[in-house]
Amino acid sequence: MTIFRIYLLCTLSLLTGCSQLGTFASEISGLSLLHDRRHSDTVINDEIIEQRAMMDLLSNEPLFVHTHINVTTYNGAILVTGETPTLNLHKKVIAILRIIPGVKFVHDHLRTTQPSSFYARNRDTFITAKVKSDLANINYIPGFDATRVKVITENATVYLMGLVRKSEAKAVINRANKVSGVNEVIQAFEYID
Repeated sequence: MTIFRIYLLCTLSLLTGCSQLGTFASEISGLSLLHDRRHSDTVINDEIIEQRAMMDLLSNEPLFVHTHINVTTYNGAILVTGETPTLNLHKKVIAILRIIPGVKFVHDHLRTTQPSSFYARNRDTFITAKVKSDLANINYIPGFDATRVKVITENATVYLMGLVRKSEAKAVINRANKVSGVNEVIQAFEYID
């Protein structure tokens, strides 16, 4: 990894807010990289894609003002969730994300409706924490590590990303479906077997 890439990523993190910087730091920490199935360069590229996506979306005033958008990147695939009030804004978001260098695929899970409430977003954060906690209890699959699964919740729908074996995916999906408050589980896994 080059110094320029680290500098670029840190600069983008600072421009998009402190919470993004914390996410970046946790993603590239040594402990995190030891457990990740992605190559360290891929982890950094995913963070660069995510930061670029947020910068491009935030720089577009109608999108910044009228939408609620979350972008998560894993192994070059973007998962976009949230709400746009019109189909035109929805299409604009997807068009922006598709042309970002390094993006292999866009999982489009934007809903065309008014942005969710602060209460709904807080509930989603709580659901994500519950799912992550429950996944940590999967101890009957040799070599499974719950930190390899990204969990994103939007409007009580849980999205799962990661590089997993089919047996791991089945266990993760089953566990996530049983968590209180979860309406639906959608997987965007890549399988390694």
